[in-house]
Amino acid sequence: MKTTMFSLFVLFAFTSSAPAQIVQDSDGDDVRNGGQYYLLPNSYGYGGGINTFPSYSQICDYTLGQSSSSSDEGYAVTVATPYNIGVIPSSLNVSFYFDGTIPGCSTSPTNWKIYSSGNGTDDTYTVTTSENSNTVSGSFKIVNSGISTLMYKLHFCADKANSCLHVGISEDDTGNRLWTLTHGKPFLFVFRKVGAAAA
Repeated sequence: MKTTMFSLFVLFAFTSSAPAQIVQDSDGDDVRNGGQYYLLPNSYGYGGGINTFPSYSQICDYTLGQSSSSSDEGYAVTVATPYNIGVIPSSLNVSFYFDGTIPGCSTSPTNWKIYSSGNGTDDTYTVTTSENSNTVSGSFKIVNSGISTLMYKLHFCADKANSCLHVGISEDDTGNRLWTLTHGKPFLFVFRKVGAAAA
């Protein structure tokens, strides 16, 4: 009962005082809790959707990033919050996971995580599907870009930190566009629901 009441409070707070803070897809529809979407640049010519890059020799161990091809919509991802609400408000803790769509992974959901590589003073933080001792505990948040009501950016807030970082693009030595945490330029995108026609 307490969980249900809190969930209703969360939804009421966002829908009654700030309707624009409900996350919306590229068609202007509310993003559904548990819905599947492609994360795509707002305009053609800025790359494609979600791509995966093998990290190590382990099964289902990928670094996530952006396809370099604007014609590649990439993998669909499920966006969800643990609260019992039907839509996703911005700035609420959310999880992203692949629901059995990634080659080499099991049919069970594969959650996004943050991996830390470094010596503690010069760490690089990447978005991955791996789970190990260098995984950073925390939560993703969807934040409006401030440029368009339908364009968003991702924040990751570590449990042991007092601030959040953007998810941005960092190219590796081979030109792969990897998603990394940064204070700099964020990766901006729109949600396009699975099955919706390309703009």
